[in-house]
Amino acid sequence: IQYTPPEEVEPQVAALLDGCILDALFIPDSQTVTRSLTMHFASSEEGWEAWRTVLNSLQFSHMKEAGMAAAPHSLEVWRRIVDYTSDDTLAVKAQYLMPGDHRTYEGHMEYGSLSGYYDSLGNTGYRIELTLTFLRSEGDFIDRLKGVAEEAKAASDTVTGQLEQLNDYLIRSFSYDWEGFNTGFFTGSVADFLERGRGVCGSYANTVEYLCFFLGIPCFELLTDKLPLNEQHAWNCVYVDGAWKMLDVTWNDTEGSPKQYFLVDSIGGRMHDWENYDDPEIVELAKALALELQARLSEAAAEEASAPVTPPEIGVTVGGVPVVWTDALPFIDENSRTMVPLRAVAGALGLTVGWDGRAREASFTDGERTIIFPIGSAGAHTGDGETIPMDTAAVIVGDRTYAPIRYLAEYFGRTVGWDGASRTVLID
Repeated sequence: IQYTPPEEVEPQVAALLDGCILDALFIPDSQTVTRSLTMHFASSEEGWEAWRTVLNSLQFSHMKEAGMAAAPHSLEVWRRIVDYTSDDTLAVKAQYLMPGDHRTYEGHMEYGSLSGYYDSLGNTGYRIELTLTFLRSEGDFIDRLKGVAEEAKAASDTVTGQLEQLNDYLIRSFSYDWEGFNTGFFTGSVADFLERGRGVCGSYANTVEYLCFFLGIPCFELLTDKLPLNEQHAWNCVYVDGAWKMLDVTWNDTEGSPKQYFLVDSIGGRMHDWENYDDPEIVELAKALALELQARLSEAAAEEASAPVTPPEIGVTVGGVPVVWTDALPFIDENSRTMVPLRAVAGALGLTVGWDGRAREASFTDGERTIIFPIGSAGAHTGDGETIPMDTAAVIVGDRTYAPIRYLAEYFGRTVGWDGASRTVLID
């Protein structure tokens, strides 16, 4: 059994949580993402210390009120970045297993202690089993929001311009649910917001979070919850041009002008009063995580941009007539030379193809002249022994022999050109 040092517990739990939520965000087609982690400990003291660390890393506000400190990757911080409480369910099951101890706690997060186990030597051991399941129950709303984000990106190449597009879109397309607010029957669900066309402040703020995520704009939710129940309020903090600005689309839609609370340094009144905010420490942690997410998105975009792209099919024409490829296609090798399957081109050029299996050489002849391409050799030679230096070599790919078409065609007196727009080799 591989025992887990106590100092490695929090990084492992953080990586598990990050990985589960990020997979759900980046792979929305996966309706359920589940990740599990098992950690083993040699003593009960180590196990209990690690258990407290696990609970601390997975704390919610109500757990924090019980005296538990916030952890850098807490679920509460993640909820500020991308809301999952209404549209997505993050099921957390954590168990501390030790001999002779049986406890079960029920709630939003389920903790249970079952029986212990024995290692391969028969010694009693202690372990923590942690499973996270991210279930996206309303997966189709992701595609809709991605489309809105793409439209904003197409309309402006600046963060301010894109946020302006989002602000205007939400005001134009949605309305505040005064009936739900007055009766107490409302939800901050993004999916419900998109379906019904109306919602409360949480609906606006959570939708802004998702849209900013898809645009790569650092953003998190601000929430006042030390006010009476009917005065709780949610809005957003976004990172623009190196500074954090406030954006309250709800108030832009219901109070004053559409830009009155757009990217401002502060908003007056107790609804936005920092003294009524639930936890200033969460704000700082959410800022750090929002910037980290932006960095990850930028890195992923850079990797995608630098990844080799499969070029479109390469064509070859001889005298204006396209060569027909039957069971093999041409390609451009690492030396920027167009490699063609021999038999198809030979037929188009009126050449006869020969193959010497023992010498691993392919030959082409028009009845008077002959050129030979040894496989793997950066040089061809003629039938009378003349050597023709090349900057690439004939190869065998998928049981088909390929040779550089330029050397082949020019040897037989043809002129070779290249049409970059259509990626076509032109042989007269």
